[in-house]
Amino acid sequence: MTISDWCRHCGNHGPMTEEHLPPRVAGNESPITMYGEQGGALTVLRSFERGHTIPSLCEADNNKASQRSLPEAYALWRNDTIGHLREAAAAFHHVSGQPHNDLFFIAAREGGAFMLPMEHGTKLGSEHITNLNPGKIVRQLLGMMLAVQDTRYLLDA
Repeated sequence: MTISDWCRHCGNHGPMTEEHLPPRVAGNESPITMYGEQGGALTVLRSFERGHTIPSLCEADNNKASQRSLPEAYALWRNDTIGHLREAAAAFHHVSGQPHNDLFFIAAREGGAFMLPMEHGTKLGSEHITNLNPGKIVRQLLGMMLAVQDTRYLLDA
């Protein structure tokens, strides 16, 4: 993918801010190193000191997302979903004796997907039960997808 100097939201050219993908508030703040293979050896492609970032938004659009609390809405949804998955994995381990991470292989063995009932907001803790605001979550997810596009096709179309 090529990095260019156009905003993935408004299309304007100029300096771009380093956008955290996923947002920093969703746990993307640790050092990360990306590797690639060349001639049978691993090489460092890029290192990030404070979470994975990509220069993809102009400062105005980056500030708009933050002002609308889009990253926070995504983080709440992510934390709620992970809470449900951890509970399901613990129950799976208790019933089957299999490791917690084998939960995701049930679908392959059973020939299809499995149901995971989720009452949204309940795995955030009683002090955080909240409307998870699906519109903000979808807007943040769309923004993250647009941030990594390397052509103007979606923006122009």
